[in-house]
Amino acid sequence: MIPAFQANGLLPPGDYNASFAELRQSVLVTGLSQPVSPNWDMAWRGHLVDNLEIMVKQLWSIGITEIFADGSFAEDKDHPNDIDGYFVCDFDQIKSGDLTRQLNLLDPHKIWTWDPLSRMPHPGYPRLATFRRSPATIVIQLPVATEQSQDAVWTVFPARSSSRNIADRRERLR
Repeated sequence: MIPAFQANGLLPPGDYNASFAELRQSVLVTGLSQPVSPNWDMAWRGHLVDNLEIMVKQLWSIGITEIFADGSFAEDKDHPNDIDGYFVCDFDQIKSGDLTRQLNLLDPHKIWTWDPLSRMPHPGYPRLATFRRSPATIVIQLPVATEQSQDAVWTVFPARSSSRNIADRRERLR
């Protein structure tokens, strides 16, 4: 279960497991663990989770299993622009364009790209913003049950004060 936000608006550091359905019912979407701001955008946060689930399932279908999500979505920001994320793959897949091709074959909107010029801010929100660093990162793992399972297992890890240490996270997942 994902806990309530702390007084500073961040999740407490720790490991939390939840399915996509549980994520949709969590404080990250509902904001129900504290007085909700009148501007809390539950519908938008739910939409972000829907999009994340689509993208995660596309990554799983081509064999990418180490997927991480974090950013302002894991904070008490009323309307996060997006869910930040990253995944582990072979660099040659990106360099050759194979990864982009494989993912865009699955996606009807052909959204997969690593071209920085393709990034667009959500209407009404500035491209540049000031950031506070969340102490939590959501790690998306393959479903633990069977291949028929439709949900992911999420784990929230404390963020590193320096750069992310993927090897350490891989070890903690074992």
